[in-house]
Amino acid sequence: MSGPARAQAPGVSSPPSQGGILRAASTVGSWTLASRVLGLVRDMLNARVLGDSPAMDAFALAFRIPNLFRRMFGEGAFASALVPVWGDVRRTRSREDASRWLGSVLTLLGGALVAVVLLQWGAAGVLRAAGRDLFGVLLFLMAPYALLICQTAAWGAVLQVEGRFASTAFSPVVLNLFWIGALAWALAAGCTSLQDGPRTAAIVAGSILAAGAVQWTLQVVQARRIGLRPRPGRITIDADTRRLGTLMLPMAFGAAVFQVNLLVDSFLADSLGPGAVSHIHYADRLMELPLGLLGLSLATAAFPRLGELLRTGDRAGAANAVRMALRVSVLMLLPATAGLAILARPILSLLFEARNFNAEAVGRTAEVLVAYAAGLSAFGVGHLLVRLLQASKRPAVAVRIGVLTVMLKIVLSLWWMVPLREAGLAWATSAGALFQTALLWWAARFYGLLGEGSGWLRGSLLRALCATAAMSLAVGACSSAAAPLGAAAQVLAGVPLGICIYLLLAGGELRRARG
Repeated sequence: MSGPARAQAPGVSSPPSQGGILRAASTVGSWTLASRVLGLVRDMLNARVLGDSPAMDAFALAFRIPNLFRRMFGEGAFASALVPVWGDVRRTRSREDASRWLGSVLTLLGGALVAVVLLQWGAAGVLRAAGRDLFGVLLFLMAPYALLICQTAAWGAVLQVEGRFASTAFSPVVLNLFWIGALAWALAAGCTSLQDGPRTAAIVAGSILAAGAVQWTLQVVQARRIGLRPRPGRITIDADTRRLGTLMLPMAFGAAVFQVNLLVDSFLADSLGPGAVSHIHYADRLMELPLGLLGLSLATAAFPRLGELLRTGDRAGAANAVRMALRVSVLMLLPATAGLAILARPILSLLFEARNFNAEAVGRTAEVLVAYAAGLSAFGVGHLLVRLLQASKRPAVAVRIGVLTVMLKIVLSLWWMVPLREAGLAWATSAGALFQTALLWWAARFYGLLGEGSGWLRGSLLRALCATAAMSLAVGACSSAAAPLGAAAQVLAGVPLGICIYLLLAGGELRRARG
């Protein structure tokens, strides 16, 4: 449908321009920063209440499973596939027809997610029968979160196409607020010892389910404000729905490689004895602060723009947009990698060390964090390249690379977990990320998605490496000098010093990359 139909499409607004990508990334990044800060607060409370106890191990394992489905069928696959398809539907159909199509798709997704919840409940029953009572109970409680958060992510994808990023970026803040409230409630109820761990974990699991309901409600309210009111109805499989499925199925694995690797890490760590799963959980949570703020927010904001440029045949514009995003990503993630590795132990000690999370737990978690930090830049750049291949309608390429990555990761994990314990699992994940990013880069170059040559990145990378090396020497020396004063002194002196030195040496390059 053309002409009038296009004028009537609901919520029509243009995807962000190249400058708009950075503004959208700033919006996403601001809420992501708020979420990560609250996430640190919640993890600090977690460490003080649950520590690295068996209850925390069981909780971390149980939460990984709905989180995996969230990545595969929510934020990762379904939402990523919905962005380009909804972008076309809203332009080529009338308001009523587009609304009916969206209602049909959301109904279809809901039915699939009900099956996912039932599958998790079945697994919970098997776990309880096998003697893993707490793991089974927590999985049973949190299983419906997969339904709520995947529906939330679908609405978020629709809102992204309309240029509305704030409510989607705010969604994790809601989860953290509920989580913190649950831990505060547990503390107020006197759950301060490790013997109270199962009760506390169950309270937190219930709060996660409540947060999911609020997250979904916020997205629906925001959509209604801009005129989107699809209703559940009869499922219609038309050409656009089939296209959505064609895009989604390969994305389901390609977009979830990192989460699959973390799930593998967690289950293998479960065989290493008490505490190992918790150490991976805390290290992963700390690494997600720079990754979400500096890497994933940029990829999220760039995706609609890349899809629009490639859809209209503007390959040069798409190449320029992704070059800008890659340069900014590299320039910000490299110093974060170095800083996190150098200050891993004092940061963990400052944030998490307490009665239930002692110095030994801090040391083991620091080893895991250093290993994850080694792959931080690869995680961020790889996520952006996966989005680029998805926007160019080549998700199967990312899937094949993802399959190879997981296979390599499993081999390396089994090899390194014996001598290095949970740190070996993290090193295997980072090695897999480097391997994946190298293959994704080659694929993007092969399909001409990055334009001609690579000098545009080589100069930025060289300057970033030199600035990061100088920053690392200064931060390392500062940390050593401040060590007798304690972890707080190491962090409070080292972080500002590192930021100032890096901006002094690479700030001009970062400004040029941002345009």
